[in-house]
Amino acid sequence: DEHTLYMNMLINFRAESMVLALGTLLKYLDKAWVTLSLQNTRTSAPVLVISTVSLADIVTVDAETYEALQIFSQRMHPSSFKMWTPGSSREGLSIYGLFNRCKSQLGGKFMK
Repeated sequence: DEHTLYMNMLINFRAESMVLALGTLLKYLDKAWVTLSLQNTRTSAPVLVISTVSLADIVTVDAETYEALQIFSQRMHPSSFKMWTPGSSREGLSIYGLFNRCKSQLGGKFMK
C-alpha cells in the first residue's frame, strides 16, 4: 500500500519511544484542538505534515549567552527584608517583559 510505504519513510516504527511520543502528541492535539484553534470549525486537528527533528537541528545556548540575550531578567525587590521572600522578584528589562501584556499571573506563566 502506498500510504504505508510513505508512513514507513517518515516514521521508524522500530523506535518505540518515537512512536509513543508521536501517538501522545496526536492524542493531545485531538483532545485540545478546540481550545488551541482559533477557528472552531473542525473537531480534530488537521495534521498536514509529519517531519522528524534531530538533535543536530537544535541550538544549545550556554548560561552566559542566555543571560546576554536578556530573554528573561529577574530583578530582586529593592527592600532588603523582602529580598528573599517568594514572589518578591519582578521581571526586569527583557524581551519577555517587552512582549508580556497578560492581565493575570497565570497568563504570564503560560506565556513563559
